[in-house]
Order: sequence, then structure tokens, then C-alpha cells
Amino acid sequence: MKKGFTFLEVLISILLIGIFMASFGVGLYHILNEDDLEKIESTCLELSERVMEDYKRTILANWTASFPVSGNFASIGYTSYIYTMVITDITNSLRQFTITVWNDINNNNILDDFEGKAILISLISRRR
Repeated sequence: MKKGFTFLEVLISILLIGIFMASFGVGLYHILNEDDLEKIESTCLELSERVMEDYKRTILANWTASFPVSGNFASIGYTSYIYTMVITDITNSLRQFTITVWNDINNNNILDDFEGKAILISLISRRR
């Protein structure tokens, strides 16, 4: 009797290894995509904090000053990141502002579902 594997055993082994490798590859793909999205969202959060600090500095210096409600970060090297800001006067001395920053992957200047984003909501009150 010869020692070794039959053709059927080799085919089944190759099939099982192929199934394992395919599922491993899919899992690795998803892990890498989530890692990229996490980096983008972290960058969006840092950039939204930058806009918030600029807004606070401008408004606290002059409550009636105007501030751009949208823009980008090309001046600091983040060419695909865009922000929009919504400012709501709650009272004469209290404002709420919502800053949305996203990585505009497809360059349409619209926040799409697949683009990483950060939304920051804060209040600011006027000093007397």
C-alpha cells in the first residue's frame, strides 16, 4: 500500500485553505477600512476644534463680527477637508454653533454618507 494523499483529499484541502484565506482576506480588508475611517474622523475632530477656537476668539473679541460659515483647510495642507458652521442666537448674549467637518472624497462639496466626519456642537456667551 502506498503512503500519500488521494487526488480527492488534495482537492478538499485546497478548497478548505481557499475558503479560510478568502475569509481572512475579507476580514483584513474591513479592519484596514475601519482604521482609515478612524484616522479621517480623528483629523475631522482636530480640524473642527481648530474652527471652534478661531470662532470663539473672533466672537469674544467682537460679538457682532462676521465669521465664514463654510470653508476648507487648504491653507494648512488638508485640501480635501471642508467645514460648515450653523450659528443660532439663543438669546442676545448666548449663541449655539454647530461645526461639521468632513473629508470630501468625491469633491462635490456635499457631505455624503460614506465620507468620514465630525460634528461639534457648543455654546458661547458674551462677556459683559
